[in-house]
Amino acid sequence: MVMLRSNSCLLRFTLGLIGLSALASAQTQPERVQAWVLNQPWRFHPGDNAAWKEPAFDDSGWSTLLTSKRWTEQGVATDPSRFAW
Repeated sequence: MVMLRSNSCLLRFTLGLIGLSALASAQTQPERVQAWVLNQPWRFHPGDNAAWKEPAFDDSGWSTLLTSKRWTEQGVATDPSRFAW
């Protein structure tokens, strides 16, 4: 009976340490955030076409815009009712 209690206490102690270890590990690791660099020219084309979402789609003929300037400063009329990629 004494041995059973000792094993039970040891099991609880071990599980407690595992839980504390997992908690400490979760608190010390920073959350990963994906960042996108926006300080370069980006391809732009008015309209909407499902084919444009494909990674293999060739957008090399599209205009480029700078993200540091307004679209209107770059010759693009903004119309909220239109789609653009």
